[in-house]
Amino acid sequence: MLLETWKAAELTVGKGQNRFTMSRGSFRYRKRTYQKIRLTRVGIEETENGFTVLFKDNRNARYGLNVEQRDGRIFVSYVPSKSGRKWNRFWVTLPTEKDEHIYGCGETYSEFDLKGKKTRIWVAEHQNTLRISDKIIREKIVGKRPDFALPYRRYESYYVQPTYVSSRGYYLHADLHRYAEFDFREPEKIILHTQEEPWPLPYLRPGSSRLPRRNLTSSARKSPEERVRITHQGAMRRSPYVKRSQASHLTVCGIRTTHTS
Repeated sequence: MLLETWKAAELTVGKGQNRFTMSRGSFRYRKRTYQKIRLTRVGIEETENGFTVLFKDNRNARYGLNVEQRDGRIFVSYVPSKSGRKWNRFWVTLPTEKDEHIYGCGETYSEFDLKGKKTRIWVAEHQNTLRISDKIIREKIVGKRPDFALPYRRYESYYVQPTYVSSRGYYLHADLHRYAEFDFREPEKIILHTQEEPWPLPYLRPGSSRLPRRNLTSSARKSPEERVRITHQGAMRRSPYVKRSQASHLTVCGIRTTHTS
């Protein structure tokens, strides 16, 4: 089932630029995409452990999504073009079902089922000064409204995760370190928007809706030591804070931390 889903995958690439400003945990997002190309699927090439979905752009440069099945898991990797064209925006579109339900992407304390929602994969304060001041002003004007709920797009999360679980009995984990958006608004498609080469690692247990109890660390075949890392959100350079933390041999739960770009 999931293999057929990836055979129908669509890929779009582009270029863009971000500008994030932060004040007391409140982020303002300014994202500009100045080039976006929907790639044309040209075929499927069989490989030893799976297949590669082949695409081409408007200059006939070739790209691919390599899909491999190993030990009951499906691993997907992006195959860049040999033409030298560089992109920093990617949209992977997967078909889904109308009655499918989606859960995960971290904590938001708002919606449980994410079907029909678009989720930002970005760490920010859930209760920030801007939101608190808005609440105080609103209560002064219209009074307290215990049942009032903000639109889902207004919610932030300080514990995001680029992972979602489907009612179809699989989960998908993307190994990401930059801003991303998982869009579940369309009834029959899922759009994963990343700002780095997409590396989703979906997992499926055929014929079973029960999900594995083992954590994603073992699923990604990485030891706990490799999963505890200090990162500087949205940046490619080490900040002075990261350097000092690494130099001081900071440990979390008895595990020495490392840095990743």
